[in-house]
Amino acid sequence: MELLDIYDRDGKKKGITVFRGEYIRPDDYILVVHVYIYNENRDFLIQRRSRKKKVNSGKWDITGGAVQAGEDSRSAALRETKEEIGLELDPDRMRFVGRSVSIKHLVDVYFVETEVDPANCCLQEEEVSEVKLIPPMKLLEALKISDFQDRSYAEIVKAEVLRLLAAEGTTE
Repeated sequence: MELLDIYDRDGKKKGITVFRGEYIRPDDYILVVHVYIYNENRDFLIQRRSRKKKVNSGKWDITGGAVQAGEDSRSAALRETKEEIGLELDPDRMRFVGRSVSIKHLVDVYFVETEVDPANCCLQEEEVSEVKLIPPMKLLEALKISDFQDRSYAEIVKAEVLRLLAAEGTTE
């Protein structure tokens, strides 16, 4: 079982740890990471959650997971990416783009450009059933209909995707 640190709303550790799934108080938060992986064409890698998962089983999602006790957010992003899809990211290429606060989670969002071929991903079958690349506008459409992310999270991701497209001179 995963042991997780408890944080306050401002992201400060409270000095308390819990096992994943254990009850936490209303003013306690778990830190999680989401890693948006894209290639030079600005196509984003998404992954379908395994049918074995209890939450959002079979839905398309982004690579990520909980930050374990004693671990920092960036290290967790690297670890989760390696575990879930077998991809080793260059930590120097990862960019932290924001943090969203939801009911029980602090969500740190990272973007990283790297060469990625879905056929070469090594999927952790307990977590991921398939991966594919989608264009940025499809990613933004998916965020609009997502039933498990809040508006501030969507705004963080949307702003970064639009920044990437503007830097490339792409508006599609």
